[in-house]
Amino acid sequence: MIKKQLFLLFFLAFVVSVFSQTSNYKFKHISTLEGLSQSSAIAIHQDKLGQMWIGTRDGLNKYDGNKFTIYRNNALDSTSISNNDILSILEDSDGFIWIGTYNGLNKYNPKKNTFTNYFHSKNSNSLSNNTIWTIQELSNEEIWIGTSDGLSIYNKEQNTFTTVYNNEYKENSLAGKHVLSILETDKKEIWIGTTSGLSKLKDRQENNFTFENFFFTNDDLKNKIYIQDIIENSDGNLLLASKNKGVLSLDISSKKVRNFFTDESQNKINKDVRKLIFDDKNSLWIGTYEGLFIFENNKKIVELSRNITNEKSLSKNSIKSIFKDKKGSIWIGTYYGGLNIWDDTNVNFINYKEEKDNNGLSYDVISSIENYKNL
Repeated sequence: MIKKQLFLLFFLAFVVSVFSQTSNYKFKHISTLEGLSQSSAIAIHQDKLGQMWIGTRDGLNKYDGNKFTIYRNNALDSTSISNNDILSILEDSDGFIWIGTYNGLNKYNPKKNTFTNYFHSKNSNSLSNNTIWTIQELSNEEIWIGTSDGLSIYNKEQNTFTTVYNNEYKENSLAGKHVLSILETDKKEIWIGTTSGLSKLKDRQENNFTFENFFFTNDDLKNKIYIQDIIENSDGNLLLASKNKGVLSLDISSKKVRNFFTDESQNKINKDVRKLIFDDKNSLWIGTYEGLFIFENNKKIVELSRNITNEKSLSKNSIKSIFKDKKGSIWIGTYYGGLNIWDDTNVNFINYKEEKDNNGLSYDVISSIENYKNL
């Protein structure tokens, strides 16, 4: 009897060990069934109160962990959000939530529960364009906005915008017209990702901006880097999410843009990379048009994709947004698959229950558990 118990407990311990090694990435799903306004999670942000803000193709969502509050445009209310198709979200240092849409920029006042709308106009101090791809607040508290026609820089005190356009005939102009990403590094350097290359702010004299532009090392690919996201790694170098060349890296000292991975590893990852982020263990999460990839400990690449037989796999393969919350959990927004949430604290538990096919427990009620070493 004791030998049988020993064998059973050893077998269960072996199964737990093997299973935990292959099931580190289990996701909780949030979809329209839980109250999300639409199934494409384009933008994700967390405010100072811990509330999650999710931008979809049909409405802005505020999620407090239990319920959703949804904001949509009301044509009869000038204090409502300007458009339902959300592209970007940011909370500034004053507690206002900035929302970029396909038609206008919005500043949400949580105390008044109202939106202030900003649009492009003939006024030189207005937005450069109504399509807002990215929003960042810099250390000087300016709000930098990437649009479909250059940069707009918002001055809080004056309530005006300074506009920076691309000029293809000017060498030190912004690299491209469409601005998709903005990064201020730890050294306070400002980098701009566009659909035509990477720019670094070199000099600023009032409303005159001078940029240094960076391109791919291969001459035939020059001017063709479509940059969708920029992050800084622990070495102070930049990683770039490109639309057509996978993950790229910029070595700050040599000023060279290269493939981040070797050819063999690069070929494993979909070339259309939308989002990059480091988790608390410094693993690199790579969201692409076709799947999620995790570069663990600078050693191996883990590929995650939808598995219809696994209810805790990715809900969809097309990744649009990735966000790390204050707890360290990773939120993944997909096209038409809602939200996927990975929490490292929840992956250490494996559930065993009664199964008729003899692969599970014989009964769901467990009276006691004994360590086989003590038998």
